[in-house]
Amino acid sequence: MDIIKTHDYNKFRFFENNRPINKNHVKKLQKSIENVGLIDPIKCSKIGLYYFIADGQHRFKALRNLNEEVNALVNIQFDSQSVLPMNTYSKNWNVVDYVNRYAAEGVETYQKLLELYKEHETYFKPATINDAFNNVQSRSLALIKEKKYILNEEIGKRVLEASIACYNTNFKKEFVGVKFVRAIKQVIAKNNEDFKLDVLLKKIQKKKIIIYNNEKDIVTEIKECYNYNNKKHRIA
Repeated sequence: MDIIKTHDYNKFRFFENNRPINKNHVKKLQKSIENVGLIDPIKCSKIGLYYFIADGQHRFKALRNLNEEVNALVNIQFDSQSVLPMNTYSKNWNVVDYVNRYAAEGVETYQKLLELYKEHETYFKPATINDAFNNVQSRSLALIKEKKYILNEEIGKRVLEASIACYNTNFKKEFVGVKFVRAIKQVIAKNNEDFKLDVLLKKIQKKKIIIYNNEKDIVTEIKECYNYNNKKHRIA
């Protein structure tokens, strides 16, 4: 293992499967470096003429912004496959970090998720979109991390369309929140074609629906609102 110290920032490159730069994290690191210096050196591997950073891209950005010397450990074992485990122990990855990493590796499911994030960013956060399109009812984070996530575009589209329609009925932000999205997904998945969105929307206009903290209670509220004084179209 070699140690290099340099101000030549052009010698460094990022692996494509690393997560996007978080500007707020860079700013925090800059303050830390200004106060106590660089505590943990950057870890990289030399490939050709360049040093590819496996761990420490945010520290590198902070050092460059401060015009400080880069202190880096160089080891051939610090390759692109080291990015995820090394970064996981330094700063926790969020769900979008994992999606970006696997999308960069060419996994179509995660590339599609990035497209869905962009398509639905007006109303929904990425974690909400993940749960809506998840092929199973369980939460998405663990499945995404383990590369076991499966998209169900049909159910996801119906769920988000229903959520947006409910929101446009009375403009309560809770209707595009993750709890309501997960709850209405349960209702739609269970009742499939028997669920008529227009029935629910008419009921929402007449009766205020409460968005509880508990997902199970929201499911009950949706069903009670839907079935209230409704003999022709009822859901279980």
